[in-house]
Amino acid sequence: MTSKVGILLLALGHLEVTQSLAKPETRECLAPTYMTRFSAKLFPKIIKSENKLDNIFFSPYAVHAMLALIYRASEGETLNEVQRVGEFNQHPVFVALDFERLIKFKERLQIPVTSGNSAYPTTLSLRSTLLISTVRFLGFWEHTFYYGNTRPTEFHLANGRISNVDMMYNHKVYGLADLPDLDATALELPFKDSATNMLIPLPNQPNELVNLEQQLAQPEFDLNRIANCLHRQSVTVGLPRFRVVMVFDMNAPLKQLGLNQMFTDSSKVTELLDLPVRVDKVLQRAHFTVFEDGTSLQYPSGPEDAKSLPANSKEFVANRPIVFAIRTPNSVLLMGHVKSARIYK
Repeated sequence: MTSKVGILLLALGHLEVTQSLAKPETRECLAPTYMTRFSAKLFPKIIKSENKLDNIFFSPYAVHAMLALIYRASEGETLNEVQRVGEFNQHPVFVALDFERLIKFKERLQIPVTSGNSAYPTTLSLRSTLLISTVRFLGFWEHTFYYGNTRPTEFHLANGRISNVDMMYNHKVYGLADLPDLDATALELPFKDSATNMLIPLPNQPNELVNLEQQLAQPEFDLNRIANCLHRQSVTVGLPRFRVVMVFDMNAPLKQLGLNQMFTDSSKVTELLDLPVRVDKVLQRAHFTVFEDGTSLQYPSGPEDAKSLPANSKEFVANRPIVFAIRTPNSVLLMGHVKSARIYK
């Protein structure tokens, strides 16, 4: 039998974010600031541990929720480490209430957190546990990209090479901001009938993605502040099709943040199961696609003619590496970067 905390962990281990079919309530549920700080800390560690991968996609929210549950299930130095890494500067019960409040808000947006099998005893020892979260986002753009406008376009890689990608084009009113302090531009693509959006900071130069990501890890440049700089205007947008399917080993990033004891035989995770456990692995499965209709792979039933795009309009063309985040007005659900894309046939 698992404890109540263990059952909660299973319930939060599988995060499937599905787009709203109804308008959300006007009152926004504000994410506590420690959640934003944790997201900013985790992102550069993920990038460092997965620096050989061109495209990255993960959920800081899902990792943080899992840590919140381990926080409540721990004692001694393990609890102290989880408290420091998770920025949990209050009693575990109040941290749990913060996440419960956000979960209920996301349910009102019809962005549910659903149950899944996420904690497994390993074959090596009954005291060893494997924790898995699965992340998938499914949504439709408020302004879909016209299939007839998608065409091969040059994509400038950070190493100076050029590849061809399927570039989607559209012209609508979007939130756009010039960010001179970051040497970048930011675009916000809203999803249909929802407060959820995709925020894309785009470096002005192809080889500046690393510098941009380092700056975004600083409190003064967090994604919520960037979103506040956006101004709605008429924009011609170019965005590559891309897909990210991967499994992350979260052990290294979490250890780099200072979380160590729960991965050892000295672990004091005492209330997760019926006996103290050592966490062997924290894994996250991630699946994300970006196509003309949204973040689901749907091809048109037949060929479409191209529509003309306004000449000399404001442009945001992501023909070089980008950072992106799926977010509500005050919380980051998912984030990642795209260093390369390709032609899909």
